[in-house]
Amino acid sequence: MSTDKFEMKDFFDYVNNKYGSMGASSIIVKDGKIEEELSYGYSSREKGTLYNVDTVCRIASVSKLVVATATMTLVEKGIIDLDEDISTYLGFKVRNPLYPDIPINMKMIFTQTSSITDGKEDGVNSDLDSGYNAIVSNGEIVKLEDLLLPSGSHFVKETFSKYKPGEHYEYANFGSGIQACIIERLTGIKFTKYVRDKVLLPLGLDASFDIRDIKNSDIATCYYNSKGVLKISRTPEQFRDNYIKDRGLGHNYIGPAGGLFISCKDLTKIMMMFMNDGSLNGVKIIEKETMDRMLELTWIGNGDGDYTAKGCQFKVMDYFSSSEYGPVRLYGHFGGAYGVKSFLLFNKTEKVGFVYVINGGLFNYNPKGPSNVHEEVLRKYLNTYWNNDVTHRFEMVIGEDKGVLDGRIINLKYADINRKMSKRPKFMPITTIDVLSIPTWENDKKIIDELKDKLLTMSVFDYINIENSLYDYQIFTKDEKIDGNEKTTLIIEYKAKRYGGLFPRQDEIIGDKKLIENYHTHCAFCNHATGLPIDYLEEASKVGIKVMGISDHGPYPLSFIGVTDKEKLALNDGYELRRMNYNVFRNEYINSIKEASKKYPDIKVLTSVEIEYFPGHDEYYKDLLKYCDYLVLGEHTFLDPENDNKLTSAYFNMNYKNVISYAKEIEKALDTGLFKIVAHPDLFMFTYMSENGIKGEFDNNAMVASRIIIEAATRNNCLLEYNCGGISRGKFIIDEKHIDYCYPRKEFFDLVKEYKDALVCIGLDAHNPKFVSGNYLTNALREALKEGLNPINVK
Repeated sequence: MSTDKFEMKDFFDYVNNKYGSMGASSIIVKDGKIEEELSYGYSSREKGTLYNVDTVCRIASVSKLVVATATMTLVEKGIIDLDEDISTYLGFKVRNPLYPDIPINMKMIFTQTSSITDGKEDGVNSDLDSGYNAIVSNGEIVKLEDLLLPSGSHFVKETFSKYKPGEHYEYANFGSGIQACIIERLTGIKFTKYVRDKVLLPLGLDASFDIRDIKNSDIATCYYNSKGVLKISRTPEQFRDNYIKDRGLGHNYIGPAGGLFISCKDLTKIMMMFMNDGSLNGVKIIEKETMDRMLELTWIGNGDGDYTAKGCQFKVMDYFSSSEYGPVRLYGHFGGAYGVKSFLLFNKTEKVGFVYVINGGLFNYNPKGPSNVHEEVLRKYLNTYWNNDVTHRFEMVIGEDKGVLDGRIINLKYADINRKMSKRPKFMPITTIDVLSIPTWENDKKIIDELKDKLLTMSVFDYINIENSLYDYQIFTKDEKIDGNEKTTLIIEYKAKRYGGLFPRQDEIIGDKKLIENYHTHCAFCNHATGLPIDYLEEASKVGIKVMGISDHGPYPLSFIGVTDKEKLALNDGYELRRMNYNVFRNEYINSIKEASKKYPDIKVLTSVEIEYFPGHDEYYKDLLKYCDYLVLGEHTFLDPENDNKLTSAYFNMNYKNVISYAKEIEKALDTGLFKIVAHPDLFMFTYMSENGIKGEFDNNAMVASRIIIEAATRNNCLLEYNCGGISRGKFIIDEKHIDYCYPRKEFFDLVKEYKDALVCIGLDAHNPKFVSGNYLTNALREALKEGLNPINVK
């Protein structure tokens, strides 16, 4: 274990001070016992009371895990079937009016794929004052039926999304409320009492969804960020005085989604119960098989940011997995409401768990993933406490839908080798074996036999895109008769590789070859990266980078597209919402870089933006250059003549018909002389569909497009970027014999080598300060040198 743990209190104080926390507490569990108890700041600024691990706080959406546990006690007794229509338990028929023949079951509620929403208008981020959200706001006494039935007095069409039940993930608080109503209708006991009697009191916790039950007088005041000033959101007295009205048994749907009042210490006991197969100190809340089922991967898909998989309400998160870190899987939930930020996250196999509660701060809210304070704390915890030496064992009978990982029975999700790349789950397989990307076809012995041969004759890790993630592994098969039939069992024993820590320095791996200049770095101004310029310069100073270009995503020319133009917003897949606006660029971004550069005088800091090119707006780019040292061309979208000249994503809509037009758009941009670097010039290969109908195949059209881009860059003395971000995405299966990075592509840079005057640079494309060093960089550097390239910024 890293000696960093001895600095944890100093770090905890530092990070909470950095993000302006009012008060915070955190507990770290390792190997079945509490390793660290950490506290900071005030539970009440006005009363002067200090925050500690016994301070009770309303923990927001982490509460959903307790609702789920209470629900599973009834599943365990056979009273609830996760696959049964919830109408059976509610006593009235619940249907999405657009899909009246499709039942909605509890599993869909758990995974937030039921199509029941909080009353949000589809496609709009802000809540509307309608449906469930309206009742939360105004406190009306409204029956559950009146919200869910089209004939109900408070029914609104936005209560159901346009998607089929079970098809699409959309986060919704209403689902936990519906679960609570089902518990009340089936038991005849009010939800708050049922949870206390079945989950909280047996564990000896002073916790409740009803604040009036709490005996502890130290209850945190919640604070919210008002333009950089923390103001009171709710006091304990206000929580009591405005306690949620009782709507009668079967109708108490307000509160379960986020209303648990509990201390950090008691919340840790709940987490330890989860980690210990449903029991704690001899008290069994649920059976081991039930706990396994709650953690079993029940849904995978394309959610937002870190939301790509769920168990029974548990977030199953591989957000921190990458070629940089190796596999990191965490189970649990985040919370945020009334200014509170919280999380409960753990991994049973690694025997680590983390609880963190803040009663308010100046941190950034990130709807697509962990907030900046969440992320920084978690990275420190993982770097310090994650166990690198656990040996994992996975067994599966080839062709069957069950497997055993580290003694835990799981469902296997099989995938066709030719499925769309854009639908690939965002997981590191094996450690996330629930989505093992090995293709199989039931009752087809010939193909299964071929699969077995592949597993034994080629690198299974190459085949499933994790060649850099494991070490000390063994793969073997065992043929045996099971139930009278010949079966083949695949067994893999392995360890997860973490390179001795999260962020090894680049010189520890590459030796005498180092990146000394970088021109492509992002930060939080673009709304989808983390950290400020000073954070990136701090990391650059550690690894000896002498020139650092900050080049966050720049603002679009407003005369071309405006954020209020809904039609163009839809066409653009929301890209402009992931860019800073012009005022931020001029008044905040530029100044932030200037101030950061003063603190690192040994680094030459350059100001830039990465931006798409829109023909006819050259004057706009010239205006940007008044404040920038150079411009990076990042052609993520373009006007596609094959699509009525509409704005088209270069990530997901590239094919042999439009790739030449895409290349010519880049050529136009470079010929203006306004750009000095072409970011990820082979980005079009990300999901490119060739003329042969093969995803990712580098065909003749791709070659022609590549030459157009390379020749334009060469004659204009522009740098072609070998992009670290593409390397970090890992390798993709092109066909059964061809595995490669989506970008940078070997075929593209083989063409680059034909042009003696072509210039290549390594580009970090870092969206997190820690990506300035470590394997994120060294993997790209190693690949570039292996390809015989000579990047100008590597010495």
